[in-house]
Amino acid sequence: MSSLIKYIVREALQSGQLTARDETQIQQLFQRGCDMEDIEALTQLQLAVEAGVVKRVLDNRGNFLFGR
Repeated sequence: MSSLIKYIVREALQSGQLTARDETQIQQLFQRGCDMEDIEALTQLQLAVEAGVVKRVLDNRGNFLFGR
Protein backbone atom coordinates (compact mmCIF):
# COMPACT_ATOMS: atom_id res chain seq x y z
CA MET A 1 0.00 0.00 0.00
CA SER A 2 1.16 3.47 -0.69
CA SER A 3 2.45 4.58 2.66
CA LEU A 4 0.84 7.99 2.19
CA ILE A 5 -2.61 6.57 1.45
CA LYS A 6 -2.27 4.27 4.45
CA TYR A 7 -1.18 7.19 6.62
CA ILE A 8 -4.06 9.43 5.48
CA VAL A 9 -6.63 6.68 6.06
CA ARG A 10 -5.18 5.81 9.48
CA GLU A 11 -5.17 9.47 10.54
CA ALA A 12 -8.75 9.97 9.38
CA LEU A 13 -9.91 6.88 11.25
CA GLN A 14 -8.07 7.94 14.42
CA SER A 15 -9.15 11.58 14.34
CA GLY A 16 -12.64 10.98 13.03
CA GLN A 17 -12.14 13.71 10.41
CA LEU A 18 -11.39 13.78 6.70
CA THR A 19 -10.34 17.15 5.30
CA ALA A 20 -10.65 18.44 1.76
CA ARG A 21 -6.86 18.37 1.59
CA ASP A 22 -6.87 14.69 2.58
CA GLU A 23 -9.42 13.94 -0.13
CA THR A 24 -7.34 15.78 -2.73
CA GLN A 25 -4.21 13.86 -1.76
CA ILE A 26 -6.05 10.54 -1.85
CA GLN A 27 -7.49 11.33 -5.28
CA GLN A 28 -4.07 12.28 -6.67
CA LEU A 29 -2.41 9.17 -5.27
CA PHE A 30 -5.22 6.95 -6.52
CA GLN A 31 -4.89 8.37 -10.04
CA ARG A 32 -1.19 7.45 -10.06
CA GLY A 33 -2.13 3.83 -9.50
CA CYS A 34 -3.08 1.65 -6.61
CA ASP A 35 -3.03 -1.93 -5.45
CA MET A 36 -5.59 -4.08 -3.67
CA GLU A 37 -4.44 -2.90 -0.24
CA ASP A 38 -5.08 0.72 -1.28
CA ILE A 39 -8.58 -0.20 -2.42
CA GLU A 40 -9.25 -2.04 0.85
CA ALA A 41 -8.08 0.97 2.89
CA LEU A 42 -10.20 3.34 0.84
CA THR A 43 -13.19 1.03 1.21
CA GLN A 44 -12.68 1.01 4.97
CA LEU A 45 -12.55 4.81 4.96
CA GLN A 46 -15.68 5.06 2.81
CA LEU A 47 -17.59 2.78 5.19
CA ALA A 48 -16.43 4.84 8.16
CA VAL A 49 -17.65 8.06 6.49
CA GLU A 50 -20.99 6.47 5.61
CA ALA A 51 -21.41 5.21 9.19
CA GLY A 52 -20.61 8.64 10.61
CA VAL A 53 -17.45 7.44 12.33
CA VAL A 54 -15.38 9.80 10.17
CA LYS A 55 -16.79 13.24 9.41
CA ARG A 56 -15.92 15.15 6.26
CA VAL A 57 -14.58 18.59 7.17
CA LEU A 58 -15.75 21.61 5.18
CA ASP A 59 -13.28 23.60 3.12
CA ASN A 60 -12.79 27.34 3.60
CA ARG A 61 -15.78 28.07 1.33
CA GLY A 62 -18.12 25.88 3.36
CA ASN A 63 -18.30 23.11 0.76
CA PHE A 64 -17.30 19.50 0.75
CA LEU A 65 -14.66 18.74 -1.83
CA PHE A 66 -16.69 16.10 -3.68
CA GLY A 67 -20.26 16.87 -2.63
CA ARG A 68 -22.34 14.67 -0.29
